[in-house]
Amino acid sequence: MTSGQERSVRSVPASARARYRQTFGLAVAVVYTGGTVAQSLKLVFAFGWEYMPFWVDWVLIVLGTYGGVGLILFARQVAWRGTWEKVVHGLMAAHLLVSVGVHAWIVAIGSHEFFTIFPYEYSYFAVAYFGVFAWRAWTMKLVPPSGVLRSPQARAAAASREPPADAAKPTVMRPLHASRTDRTKSQP
Repeated sequence: MTSGQERSVRSVPASARARYRQTFGLAVAVVYTGGTVAQSLKLVFAFGWEYMPFWVDWVLIVLGTYGGVGLILFARQVAWRGTWEKVVHGLMAAHLLVSVGVHAWIVAIGSHEFFTIFPYEYSYFAVAYFGVFAWRAWTMKLVPPSGVLRSPQARAAAASREPPADAAKPTVMRPLHASRTDRTKSQP
């Protein structure tokens, strides 16, 4: 290979699925962080959502779909810190995918009038749960896929390991139902 053709194998993800696994949480975090900021601004400036530009809906549709599907696909690989996180994760996935549907519908009809059903006070509640969802997305950790060693150092260490010294010794197992006299006869 020439120097122009050389590429670091480590910088290229193993597959599109591995890349998706690495990035879906960021999409969720960006959506909920943006939602927290937007709801906070609504509380400060008391503007109506009907004046929101449609590019915001498109950002939510794209990132929300990407992140929401990832929340479902990789739910079994999340390193749960407690049962409460499973509940929050489920609520977050459901809320995000329903929000994607609502924003897609808003783009399709060309009006944000739907948002007028939410009173000003709803934004206090929305800031709270958007903040929790954003925090959860930023701190979510996934367990490594089975059989995968992440760093080159970890792979090299695993390859250079020798089997334990007692690995060559066969283990003699006696049946559990053997009588005491049978055990004493088999011992020297």
